[in-house]
Amino acid sequence: MAAGRLMPGSLQIRWIVAGLIVAIFPLVLWWVGTKATDDGLGQLQERGADKLDLYRFSLQGELEKFEFLPHILAQNKEVVQLLQRGESVVGGEPINRYLERFNEISGASDTYVMDRSGLTLAASNWNTALPFVGKRFAFRPYFQEAMKGHAGRYYALGTTSQRRGFYFSFPVQQDQAILGVVVLKVSAERLERLLSHDTDTVIVTDAKGVIFLSTKPDWVFRTVKPLDPAEREQLRASRQYSDAELLPLPVSGEDYQPGGWRLLTLREPGGAGRIRAQSTRYLVQTSQVPYANWIIHLLTDTDPVERDALIQMILAAVLMAALVLASGFLYQRRVNLMVRMEFQRRAREALEQSEANTRSIISSTQAGLVTIDTDGRIDSFNPTAELLFNVRSANVVGQPFTDLISLPDGQSVERWMADARQRVYTQPEVLETVACRTDGTTFAVEMAVSRMSFSRGERFLVTLHDLTERKRAEEALRRAHDQMEERVKVRTADLVEANRRLQEEIQERKRAEEVLRQAQDELVQAAKLAAIGQMSAGITHELNQPLAAIRSYADNARVLLARQRRADAVSNLGAIVELTDRMAEITGHLKAFARRTSGEPVPVSLGDVVDYALGLIASHTRMDRFQTHREAPEGDVRVLGDPIRLEQVILNLLQNALDAMAHSERRELFIGYARNSGKGILTIRDTGSGIAEDQLAHIFDPFFTTKEVGEGLGLGLSISYGIVRDYGGALRAANHPEGGSIFTVELPLAEEEAPGVAAGAVAEGR
Repeated sequence: MAAGRLMPGSLQIRWIVAGLIVAIFPLVLWWVGTKATDDGLGQLQERGADKLDLYRFSLQGELEKFEFLPHILAQNKEVVQLLQRGESVVGGEPINRYLERFNEISGASDTYVMDRSGLTLAASNWNTALPFVGKRFAFRPYFQEAMKGHAGRYYALGTTSQRRGFYFSFPVQQDQAILGVVVLKVSAERLERLLSHDTDTVIVTDAKGVIFLSTKPDWVFRTVKPLDPAEREQLRASRQYSDAELLPLPVSGEDYQPGGWRLLTLREPGGAGRIRAQSTRYLVQTSQVPYANWIIHLLTDTDPVERDALIQMILAAVLMAALVLASGFLYQRRVNLMVRMEFQRRAREALEQSEANTRSIISSTQAGLVTIDTDGRIDSFNPTAELLFNVRSANVVGQPFTDLISLPDGQSVERWMADARQRVYTQPEVLETVACRTDGTTFAVEMAVSRMSFSRGERFLVTLHDLTERKRAEEALRRAHDQMEERVKVRTADLVEANRRLQEEIQERKRAEEVLRQAQDELVQAAKLAAIGQMSAGITHELNQPLAAIRSYADNARVLLARQRRADAVSNLGAIVELTDRMAEITGHLKAFARRTSGEPVPVSLGDVVDYALGLIASHTRMDRFQTHREAPEGDVRVLGDPIRLEQVILNLLQNALDAMAHSERRELFIGYARNSGKGILTIRDTGSGIAEDQLAHIFDPFFTTKEVGEGLGLGLSISYGIVRDYGGALRAANHPEGGSIFTVELPLAEEEAPGVAAGAVAEGR
């Protein structure tokens, strides 16, 4: 405000100047950045044009070195004779070795000879893992062009070697007749080495924009523009690039600058040290290679140009900022000189007003304020301090301040005051002590001392706060804290005791669960032994038959040996061995079925378990003339479970089905299993009388049975239900619409079984 009074209109001038600077500053920076970018792109374009000429001459010169070689080979007598014979040669035939040596000297990738049908008769790579001999390449344009009597040139991905290359072909003629074609292939890697002498990105495309040479390997077989369906179909039919996807480059932006520059922005995948993909901006320059109808693209990273432009913009900004600061400094110095005198006058007035305000604050504040001089005597006493000490100000002014402190603390407060007066500090010194009123009563007080300067000299301000109420609150809080601590101790003891009892109950429950598990295992084992007992008659029949046959074969063998018919005796002994193997298989299966298992779930073939169970009841089904129908899906169905326990479940269901059909005229047993929605499904259906509707709800209850007294305990289905449930499955019973009952077992598929649509057949009957 002082400067405004001394220099009218200066504030308006400052705003005008500031506005001009704000307007001109970005314009200058934009001009500097644009000029630097244009200059940098111009230099890149000049250097790029020279590089394009070098790359074009290098590629054309390299290809021209190989163009005449097929002409030479077409005149070779051995090549002509080979085509006249029309027979493929294999191994180290002279013509193959000649082509191999020719290939090494010329530096070509492959050299081979084809007959009129496109069949390769000889090749330089005869001794490699993928020789061309015997392969047909009649579909290649270079072969078709040579068969017309012309020299052929073609670029493609080898269908046999899967290596890129440029092909030269020439017809082999005799008496104006074309006998075949000589082909020489130059590898793409050899051509790419001509492009890798600089840090710029160089790509070579065909007329359709497909990249087949590139200094960036992951760009090969990408396209510089999307291909239309007709172009894709043409490339697929010619098999020029085999099965390559031919995806376009990831172009995120394309810009044409006024200077004639084409700028292309590509998204490139993140490399080492980069979490995500980044975009790179390139200056694109192209040049035709008429010799091969190719286009060379030079992509120069514009980041150095943009970085240089940014540096020049920063330098320009720094220079302009320095000029503005210098001008402002000179202007401000002039203003400061004019303001200083006004400021000094106002400072004196402010000091006088401050002292008056301080005295007013001291008189009206709610805290006790006492000013003391450098000797520790009271200089002033505000009204709040008079109330605290119950004394009038006139009675204490000039007295030592320590007279207001209780005797026990008087000397310590005096030393503290002396130190506070001598110490140089910025923060008030705080002390709690006991003060004394004129009537002899004491009270807790908090004192803070700070240094102050007045016109009449230095003083110390003592701020006093009555702590009586705070001390009472602190004491009440301490008592409440002690009570809370006691309650926490009591509650903690209760929780420890409750936790101990809970741990005892957990251990008791674990012991009870272990006893229950052992009882269940014993019950499962007893059920298996009971099932073996029920099948004992059939098993005895299965063993008696081979025993009788063994006795007969043994008697016959003895007679045959006596008659010196050793060959027939040996045949009888072989039959005995087969019968004993059959008996061992029966007893081994019974032994495996009867042994105890851990019950841990493992991947199990549902088909194998059904086979084993059917094997145990095979004699029963044959003796009682049961017909068994089995339907299964293609492939195996593997579920999670214990094979022996699952066999026990299936055997129990099969035995119940046979018992249900004991008095039926139609004795047919339907077994099917399949996969459905991540489950293995097994169904067993009989043609018996079925299950009464009022009994279906209790069919899996322990000790519930529909058999006559003495024929069963009613535990088989209950145990089977528990086994299936333990493996995360389900066992259900129902009556079939065509008669009889049907039991369905669902088990989770093993991990290698993929969940899918229902497959296979389920025994629903026909």
